[in-house]
Amino acid sequence: LVQAVKCSGLLDDEIMLDELCAYLTETLEENTLYILGSGGTLKHLKESLGMAHPTLLGVDVWYQGEVLLHDAHEKQIYELIQSYDQVKIILSVIGGQGIVLGRGNQQISARIIEQVSIESLQFISTQTKLLALNGRALTVDSGSDSLNQRLAGFHKIICGYEDFVLYEIAYA
Repeated sequence: LVQAVKCSGLLDDEIMLDELCAYLTETLEENTLYILGSGGTLKHLKESLGMAHPTLLGVDVWYQGEVLLHDAHEKQIYELIQSYDQVKIILSVIGGQGIVLGRGNQQISARIIEQVSIESLQFISTQTKLLALNGRALTVDSGSDSLNQRLAGFHKIICGYEDFVLYEIAYA
């Protein structure tokens, strides 16, 4: 049995975003290519990384302080990852919908995830977004039933500075 998500005290969204981004920027790994998904939470992270014109609806690729791809397409990302040993993909929860993959970030395709591994995925969200789901599971729509099925289960969601929850991703 698993209880519904418990989050450590609600904070103002802006403070939560700042703490989340501070934690992520402090824990970035050297020699790692980062594929940064779409959405407001990731736009905040991109700004924290010093990106001049981060995309809200697009996917950007970042490596050691430099934007390698801005508003990237799937083919560009796939070709780029072939040259890197370490790749991480950071995805955020779409507020109110609970979708983490497949809507709004189709550029991060099943073949990209297969290439870099499911373990390379990092999920982020504010506590407010998770609480707004009222216990509903997160969903994925990668375009691959096999990948969707392997993503099903509980995953660590980074919510703030050293603040994590385990949250379910459902296979629909």
